[in-house]
Amino acid sequence: MTTHLKKILQHQLPQTELQQLTGSYDIVGDIALIRLDTSLQHRATLIGETILQTNSKLKTVVRRLGKHKGEFRTTELAVIAGENRTHTLVREFGLTYELDLASCYFSVRSGTERRRIASLVQKGERVLVLFSGIAPFPLMIAKYSDAELVVGVEKNSDAHHFAKENCVRNRLQHKIRLYCADAARLSQQLFGGKKFHRLIMPLPVGGENFLATALPLLCSGGILHFYAMAPPQEQEKIWQKVAEAAFAQKRTIKKIEAIRAGHCGNNTFRHCFETKIL
Repeated sequence: MTTHLKKILQHQLPQTELQQLTGSYDIVGDIALIRLDTSLQHRATLIGETILQTNSKLKTVVRRLGKHKGEFRTTELAVIAGENRTHTLVREFGLTYELDLASCYFSVRSGTERRRIASLVQKGERVLVLFSGIAPFPLMIAKYSDAELVVGVEKNSDAHHFAKENCVRNRLQHKIRLYCADAARLSQQLFGGKKFHRLIMPLPVGGENFLATALPLLCSGGILHFYAMAPPQEQEKIWQKVAEAAFAQKRTIKKIEAIRAGHCGNNTFRHCFETKIL
């Protein structure tokens, strides 16, 4: 969830500094996650302590020191108030996830989207989730659908560790199989020769680089959910990449539907491109 930041600091900072504040912050479990302009660095402790005073459920305030980067899309963080930790528990639609924000990518704003995908899964489907992280998609699907099998693949060993713990924590380990593996090096043999009825690729940037390996794992007539962050005017470029990847494997696609699945700032949105691939 997000909370408005300027409102709670309107009596603590002068107007000139309020204008430099990012309008809101994310709440991940009992941690507030904020962006802070370098011009306000000297106010970091005041801002952090004020946040804690206005929300008794929060125990820690963490500042992002940059953007998501690297293969695992992690962010450099600094604790500015409260308990000195980045480890937390997140509750979402009756599920509980354990994670460390410093070593695992997790989008707290995508809970509704995960629930939407789970509602689409039909009885008896086999579902493959690439870049599954701490397993929020596999867990949501396992809890709210009658899928025959849910498989998650994640290369980040830290995230994979939390994913296994989360399956046990939510008592869904019997419905989910998790692999710590590189999505660029997958084969049917890894999954016992099985193909999947539904393929979910929630990597927000660069997912097109994995389509050549991923699409052979999708049954004829299977559904692809491909995610990408982009401004609205670039939607067509993204779905063209999906179509080209399918055509390269001599497969045909039905009409691709672009569903807006979140706002990322600066006229950039997270889109889910959904299509049936024959």
